Amino acid sequence: MTLDPYSPCPCGSGKKVKFCCAAIVAEMDAVQRLHQSGQDEACLKKLGELAAKHPRNAWVLNYRASLHLTRELPEEAQADLRIVLEDHADHPMSLLLYANASMALGGIDVARPAVHRCFQKCVRELPEFVGDLAINIANEMLIRQQFMAARQYLAFAMRFVSDENRETVFRRLHEFDSNVEIPYPLRSVHLLAEEQLEGPAAKDADKARRLAEIGCWGPAAKVYAQLSAAHPENAALHQNLGLCRAWDGDQATAAVALHAAAKAHTDRASAVECETVAQLLDRFEIEDRVYVEGWMFDLDSVARVLGAFEGDSRFVKLPLPPKQQGSTEQEPAAFFQVLDRPAAGIQLTPESRLEDVPLIIGHLSIYDRDRDGDEPAHAFFTGFQRPEFDAARESIVSRFGAELQGEPRREDDLVEDSVAAEEQALFWRWHCPQGTPQVVRRQLEQRMWERTAREVWMRTPLHALGGQPPQEAVGNAEQAVPLLAAVYVLDAFCDSNRHVLDFAAQCALVGIEPLPPIHVTSETPIAHFSAMQFCLIDVQSLADEQLIYVSNRAIMLRHGTFLYQTLEELLSRPECRKRVSDLQDVYLTMVELSTELYRRDLAFEWIERAREWAGQQPQSFELKLQWDMRELMLRLDDPTDERLPGMFRDMTARYGKKVPEVMQYLAVLSEAYGVSSMLDQAAIATAGGNLPGGLWTPGDEAVAEQGKKLWLPGQ
Repeated sequence: MTLDPYSPCPCGSGKKVKFCCAAIVAEMDAVQRLHQSGQDEACLKKLGELAAKHPRNAWVLNYRASLHLTRELPEEAQADLRIVLEDHADHPMSLLLYANASMALGGIDVARPAVHRCFQKCVRELPEFVGDLAINIANEMLIRQQFMAARQYLAFAMRFVSDENRETVFRRLHEFDSNVEIPYPLRSVHLLAEEQLEGPAAKDADKARRLAEIGCWGPAAKVYAQLSAAHPENAALHQNLGLCRAWDGDQATAAVALHAAAKAHTDRASAVECETVAQLLDRFEIEDRVYVEGWMFDLDSVARVLGAFEGDSRFVKLPLPPKQQGSTEQEPAAFFQVLDRPAAGIQLTPESRLEDVPLIIGHLSIYDRDRDGDEPAHAFFTGFQRPEFDAARESIVSRFGAELQGEPRREDDLVEDSVAAEEQALFWRWHCPQGTPQVVRRQLEQRMWERTAREVWMRTPLHALGGQPPQEAVGNAEQAVPLLAAVYVLDAFCDSNRHVLDFAAQCALVGIEPLPPIHVTSETPIAHFSAMQFCLIDVQSLADEQLIYVSNRAIMLRHGTFLYQTLEELLSRPECRKRVSDLQDVYLTMVELSTELYRRDLAFEWIERAREWAGQQPQSFELKLQWDMRELMLRLDDPTDERLPGMFRDMTARYGKKVPEVMQYLAVLSEAYGVSSMLDQAAIATAGGNLPGGLWTPGDEAVAEQGKKLWLPGQ
């Protein structure tokens, strides 16, 4: 360590080295060399000797505290840091290390005061370290399903991390905003509202905003709480209080403030959005919950246990996933879906009663004794708490019989999740017997979703409606905003489960007008729109440049209804189509959305449009083959489709000689779907006798010889 005598002292005193810690520079140089060579024990010993001579030196104690943190000894680190902070309460590095030590000891709940103090004093002095700390907090918030807090900490980290890490954080934000498992109103940006205050109150609001800007959302919330108590009619104050509490990880009190904001807002759209976010936050905190339950069974012989489940179609054995390379986790010997009734003998049709479809009530994993003998053979059964789960557990116990060693034990530490009871009422998982055509599955799913939205949800008591079901709140003016927000919550639930809710129809069912579309001008700040505002954009009002931006963000957000409207508008504008880098992917998305809308006819229309586009591209042969295969795969969902035989004939004639591997692929598909009689077996035999090294592309036989492969759906 070569230090200029006139450089700032590493202890952080603000003095020059020559006038501060010059006496220990040589010894600290030795400490650093020991640390860099991996001799941590010797390094700690040397630091201990220095600490004995200089018991309150910030340089020595901070270095030792940092080493303690590296060695996962946060209590020892805190002991050193407290000494420094007694003498230098605002020492940036000590505050940063103390916040990290507090996080290591008890997570954000323990570390919150230290984190706020660190952010206030360190964002200018140590911005990159602050950014790294914010990322660690975001990780914890995400695990705890405090989604608004997780996103806000990631956005905060983006401002401070090093250039090297900024791209990583950006990807994390993109992944968050693309995660359909998170309710879409909680994704994307939320901005503080304008408070419209004067005098001392305006100064206090400005103080709260400054605190919020440096990640101190808890202290900012305290200021907003005082202001909202003094100005209860000011909706923006309640809204900002709710946002800051949510960003700080306090979802329960955030929901209270946002409910108050919804009541105070005179703007209907703002009121509904505040109420929607409040209801979603309530669902994470509400006490009336259904928990995932896990039971462990110690076993003697796995082989004899597996035989006990043969022939009982209530236990559906699933293929085991391929073992991950390098994985050290024990792989199950068998994995079962546990059903509420036998699946054997059930033949489903589009007209089948929904009550006749078997429901999945749990999963049973059976593990053999590990190779080292440290872990005995055992089984693990998980599912949501309900009577059917208890009955299935008793059935499992009876089948284990004498192979069961000891009493089953409930593994509370293995509980993975819980949901609000009102959300669980809408949740269902089916098992369709093997051989059920995909088109039948989807038709039954469509009927089940319609029943869920139009009947089950309407009868389910909702916390946000004071325990009333929606059907009883219809016509109640006081419930108008909560009721429309409840429809948005239902929409978010459906969206997370890849179902496109008919939002307008659902609003009509409860007698509520939807929020009006937002007409966009060149001055509209759409980049700052929340997800709910974004999905209200009138896409036809967008200029081409705006439409390109909105399309990209809509693809990331993937709200079914809005994404379909946006891409449909994009594809209708020739100038916009020219600027899209991957139109193939856009058409594929339209086909997928059409199937999610249960509109096979619409999916086929988009395939035909895509094929027309493909015919105008340089690689038209390859692209048209891909779209032909896409159509075939979709038609195979319904083996009775009258156009299937013609498709097989056309594809055999078109590709049989030019692309022999396609014939093999068609043979595999026809066999798997039970329609092999539709395919010309002579053509398959001919193709199989002379297979090239790769798939042929027109005009370049040499390419095939080099082994270039043509992508096909399903590969």
